[in-house]
Amino acid sequence: GGTGSFTGKSVSVDKALQLATVWACVRLISETLATLPFRFYQRNADGSRTPATGHDLYTILHDQPNADMTAAVFWEVVVASMLLWGNAYIEIIRSGKSVISLHFLLPARMIIRRLPSGAWEYRYRDATTRAERVIPEANLMHIPAFSTDGVLGLSPIAYGANVFGTSIETDKASAETFQGAMRSPGIVTMDAILKKEQREEIRAHVKSVSDSGGVMVLEKSTGFQKLGFDPVSAELLASRSFNVEEMCRWYRVDPAMIGHGGKDSNWGTGLEQKMLW
Repeated sequence: GGTGSFTGKSVSVDKALQLATVWACVRLISETLATLPFRFYQRNADGSRTPATGHDLYTILHDQPNADMTAAVFWEVVVASMLLWGNAYIEIIRSGKSVISLHFLLPARMIIRRLPSGAWEYRYRDATTRAERVIPEANLMHIPAFSTDGVLGLSPIAYGANVFGTSIETDKASAETFQGAMRSPGIVTMDAILKKEQREEIRAHVKSVSDSGGVMVLEKSTGFQKLGFDPVSAELLASRSFNVEEMCRWYRVDPAMIGHGGKDSNWGTGLEQKMLW
């Protein structure tokens, strides 16, 4: 699915990820956090703590949560899920009372509702079997991102649909401009009245030359006026640069961190300070 925007286009997670800025911001944050050590500690009687390397959960959290993912990959997709959908869902697999693995669940396939008892019901449609099942609240770890009610996280893609949608349309307009740069529409002017066959013959000649990139040959006082706007006149380049900064604001990422910025931020001590920050 997707969320509507001012441009009239629907903005989904997949479409947003096709934007270089969104891709770079999500990768920067998720990959950085995923490489940080996720340790499991034991609290001592004197209040200090020591790594509980002998505990079963230490291996699950620090090394490999499940058979398909290492810890780095697992926490990367968890953080990416929070950055795109606003929520991350992890199913806790148990054997008796022991936790044996953690499985990541796709937020797009999760349906949540509060029961009359006050408990939350989590319904998940399996991507392989297509079957819908209810996951007990005790067996689900729900991690919301930024939230206004403390329960459900808000999706940056949904709330920033206008910004992302504008950027998608700007990229599309830029691509179409460059694609048609050598075949811009134009007007052929002549000081004579032509018959229909003559007009079509001239149109065919101009089109043939335009497609092949050759040189037009026009007789007498014939003139040709090119129509359309170049990228600079349409301010496409400036708009694309502004869109990068707008999308970075949604993820609180300095543009220099994803390779966008001026000489003051991408050179020397300026970049060094940004990296430290």
